Amino acid sequence: MHWLVTGYWAAIAAATLFSALLTWQAFEHRRYARSRAKHPVSTGLNRHIALFVPCKGHDDDLAENLRPLFEQEQCSYELVFVVESDHDPAAALIRRMMNEHSGVRSRLIVAGLAVDSGQKVHNLLAATAAIPTEAGVLAFVDADVRPPRDWLRRLTSRLHNFPVTTGYRYFIPKKHSFANLVLASLNGSIIPIMFPGKHHLIWGGSWAVSREVFESSGLRNEWRGTLSDDLVATRTMARLQHRVSAEPMCIVPSPLEVDTRGMLSFIRRQLVIGRCYTPVHWYALLVGSALLQSTLWGSLMAAIAGGLGGANWAMQPAAAFGALYVLHWKRARWRHAACRFYLPTRQAELKAVHHFDTLLGPVAGTVGLVGLLASGITRRIVWKGITYDMRPGGTLSKIERPDSNPPNLQNSSARRAA
Repeated sequence: MHWLVTGYWAAIAAATLFSALLTWQAFEHRRYARSRAKHPVSTGLNRHIALFVPCKGHDDDLAENLRPLFEQEQCSYELVFVVESDHDPAAALIRRMMNEHSGVRSRLIVAGLAVDSGQKVHNLLAATAAIPTEAGVLAFVDADVRPPRDWLRRLTSRLHNFPVTTGYRYFIPKKHSFANLVLASLNGSIIPIMFPGKHHLIWGGSWAVSREVFESSGLRNEWRGTLSDDLVATRTMARLQHRVSAEPMCIVPSPLEVDTRGMLSFIRRQLVIGRCYTPVHWYALLVGSALLQSTLWGSLMAAIAGGLGGANWAMQPAAAFGALYVLHWKRARWRHAACRFYLPTRQAELKAVHHFDTLLGPVAGTVGLVGLLASGITRRIVWKGITYDMRPGGTLSKIERPDSNPPNLQNSSARRAA
């Protein structure tokens, strides 16, 4: 039994250290967000921006999400929407909104069906095949976020000093369901990891790059045959040692409404993609999460069992659980304090999320660990109704659409090369 007790306290020490590092990172994130909020770049970027917006499907939020893109302030830009098909429900809405905002330069590209890349990557390849001549900057945004009117100016304002800038998303649940709150909590816990300062992670729903770097990096060639636009961009920019500036003021709200199945599917899909493209991050997250969750809940169960049995040692695991929970509580509070800088007008909507995250964040963390374990047994995901099989490294081996035969990717690659 002596070795078991020694192993338990070694695990507690490791978990406490890991939790303390996460807490320090949350503190640094709050400090960084406050600094960027108080010291914005006073002058905008005097370069024309091509803003690319890949779209698929038409949900209830699409019109409200796209409208701010036509209303961006203090910058010269044009919108390039891209869909896979004219029959996509998003196409009709986009055309209507383009007519309603005829004073903003915009166009719609129909990319066709992807045969050897993810549909979003295929759409971006089609959209960037002919970059507008006057565009000096390429910016990218997803159709499921709702950026404020100063988002594009903020996103591109530091491209004087950095070749690439990136933001991220912040889920805002429409209803306070368990699934929505868990997913919002998990998403919020990722933000400090991405935003301690200058880093090399890019999020495809809110990022910008100078035209020179985009073209010289060969990113279009790197995208071919892959599924993830942003993790491939991250990998490419890191290989070329291009510094990426994290812009906390470009963390954009994203309306959220999922059921339990949708929440689990989202978590698993994101983690499968992460395992294929950034396996080091995935393994670090798996080990850290498993260590933290097992020691946290194990200590609680040991304390309860010991207390019910009148054991003298019951206070020891209770103290370990309390220390880990207090560290969680503190980093949650610092994350929420940082959120007030980049989403000051959405705090009332986020009150329930922040309460859940503060009190029950470890429950969300347990769901996240289940998603991590599930993502370790397959490289197959379903995204926007399309099934993708990935190889190690992230290249695609098979694409299956509903009621269609999967394309032979090796043959399609050979035809393209010929």
